[in-house]
Amino acid sequence: MLMTVQKEKQQKKENNKNVNNKKSNKKRKEPQADIVAGKKKGLRNKETNIISFTFIALFGIMMVYLIYFNAFKAEDVINNQYNKRIDNQASKVIRGDIETSDGVLIATTNVDENGNETREYPYGEEYCHITGFANSSGKMGVELSENFYLLSESDNIFDQIGNDITGTKAKGGKAVTTINSKLQEAAYKSLKGNKGAVVTRK
Repeated sequence: MLMTVQKEKQQKKENNKNVNNKKSNKKRKEPQADIVAGKKKGLRNKETNIISFTFIALFGIMMVYLIYFNAFKAEDVINNQYNKRIDNQASKVIRGDIETSDGVLIATTNVDENGNETREYPYGEEYCHITGFANSSGKMGVELSENFYLLSESDNIFDQIGNDITGTKAKGGKAVTTINSKLQEAAYKSLKGNKGAVVTRK
């Protein structure tokens, strides 16, 4: 009887040891915690990817718009009469000349000894509807449509640097129209001051 009781106690001790060993093994492995941590890590990666791709997409849209603007809209914005930024070029550039297709000068800028600039139109009314005007009131005609080029420095980069150092004004670009001076003169004389238009054909 005594031997049976001792055996039972010993068996219980062994059973308790086995249970404790199983619990300690479960604590060491902790597979559930690893799975949860993995899910959280994956979630963080997904959020980071979404944010990254969003910023990349926005950057791409901006680049496409800038290319589109420079290719199709820049000239209109630059030549807009309300754009005062280009007119600031007049402080360091002498406004360029306007010529006919056969090289007749129809608009130029004269500079006197004191550095004062005067915009002149040698043929007056004969070309006024083509050249337009450029003064403090605004611009019209070729003076407006080619404003950017007339106020762009025509010198090479080294001359531009030299002009900036010495404070000398550079000469602006030249605008060449499709007008033939001989045809324009004949049309002007034919109208004799009357209102009208002349159309030529080949």
